[in-house]
Amino acid sequence: GTEKQATKRVVTGAKRKRKSVDVGKILALHKAGWSNVKIADELGMNEKTVWYYVDKARKESQDGEK
Repeated sequence: GTEKQATKRVVTGAKRKRKSVDVGKILALHKAGWSNVKIADELGMNEKTVWYYVDKARKESQDGEK
């Protein structure tokens, strides 16, 4: 017969807790003319995270207009 092998998940590095993201604050600061870099610095997050939420909101608003 066939043998089933147990698979073991390997977790590398320390597990990081995800911070909650205040999307409303990101979008308000963006609408007020703040750069993604400045928003990220103010909220203590990565610039790419800010970009993600701004881009996501932009796409959602475009979908709503169609």
